[in-house]
Amino acid sequence: MINIKVFALTVLLMVVVEARSYRGFARSQPLVASYSAPTASRSARQAEAEPAPEPYSFTYETTDEYGMTLTRSESGDAQGNVKGSYMYRDPEGIYRTVEYGDSGDGFSAQIQTNEPGVISHKAADAEYFKQ
Repeated sequence: MINIKVFALTVLLMVVVEARSYRGFARSQPLVASYSAPTASRSARQAEAEPAPEPYSFTYETTDEYGMTLTRSESGDAQGNVKGSYMYRDPEGIYRTVEYGDSGDGFSAQIQTNEPGVISHKAADAEYFKQ
């Protein structure tokens, strides 16, 4: 029983000693903000060093053993303008052709399809034409 009393007294003494240094919600010193002058970010420096776009073009067409045909064609010029198209046609004759481009005003696409359930409409920068 004496050991428990000694233990409790020791814990109480430790709490009192620690409580003397506790400031609780007392006001602390205000934080002083310091800011440095803005500098160019790494990505901005990289953008300055990027070379001008180079013209390119590619085309491919493939048909698998089941009769599914896929094609793609794209080209880009020295100003960064891109245009192209891709198409698929399944063995039952369902197809989708997408012509797309970006001439500096943003991406646009024209989709021509005979897929069931698709209706002619505009959505964002894409136009759907039901065939």
